[in-house]
Amino acid sequence: MPIQFISPKKAVNSAFLKLPVSVENMERFRLSFANLYKKRDAARDEEYHKGEICNKRFKSQDQIGYYKEFEKQKNVYPNITLVFPFTYDVAGSLCNDKAFIITENGEGNLLKSLLAILNSSLAKLWIWYNCPELMGGTREIRKVYFENFRIPLNNPETLSQLAALADEIIAAKSSLNQPKGTVPVIASDSEVEESQNRIADLEKQVNILVYQLYGITDQEEINAVEKR
Repeated sequence: MPIQFISPKKAVNSAFLKLPVSVENMERFRLSFANLYKKRDAARDEEYHKGEICNKRFKSQDQIGYYKEFEKQKNVYPNITLVFPFTYDVAGSLCNDKAFIITENGEGNLLKSLLAILNSSLAKLWIWYNCPELMGGTREIRKVYFENFRIPLNNPETLSQLAALADEIIAAKSSLNQPKGTVPVIASDSEVEESQNRIADLEKQVNILVYQLYGITDQEEINAVEKR
């Protein structure tokens, strides 16, 4: 039974790519790679281990310089999720290709308005029906699907109110288990319940404003969204 080796190394003779499995052929293949290793440039190896070549490769691949966007305030959301969490980051956190970030040019409250909208019941329903379903009922919120989500910008007053509610929700969630100095302060059960009730009330206010923003006033339609 032949065995096939797939290698990007052009220096390996193609005759080695399909050989019957035998001790002799495996030894020939081993010697071929050993000879390739001997031909490597020692100076280049040293440069590689110092990280200089790695850095050059990174710079050559990073042609748009988007890494600076991570330093900005941003909304972060996962590529694949069941609960559709959109979070706000001010710490310059990094993420890999399993998450996306949304940043804003200049200073303004649109980013927090967007945070409130995307965490609303209406936005979650849109994601549920417009983003592809994966295993376990999860949804893939990839850009190619999610960029079709429309944000009305013709109502600055409502957007400002949504940004203010987003600030209140962030503060309320941050108050839970908030560390003070080097000793973390653990909230009591009653304090946790009070904060959770406060957050739930703020989220209801967000939903009401989002319905108004999108012109949804029929109570039956609102109830249908809330039941999903």
